[in-house]
Amino acid sequence: MVVYNLRILALILLATLLGYLTHLFIKNKINPRASAFSFLVYLIAHFATIVIWVFLFGLVLIRFKNWFLTK
Repeated sequence: MVVYNLRILALILLATLLGYLTHLFIKNKINPRASAFSFLVYLIAHFATIVIWVFLFGLVLIRFKNWFLTK
């Protein structure tokens, strides 16, 4: 059984929370049911935020690799 470091689990929880809050923000600003263009903007906004969050959390993990991976 693999026991994950609590710091890694906290980072995953934070990433999930920020992703959900970003989704709520985009959903509040863009109504995907209004038109086909709105739906495309909604999809592109979600894709862009996913790429940005993955990039930022990747940078954090690379920068603080030793802190996250020590027991």
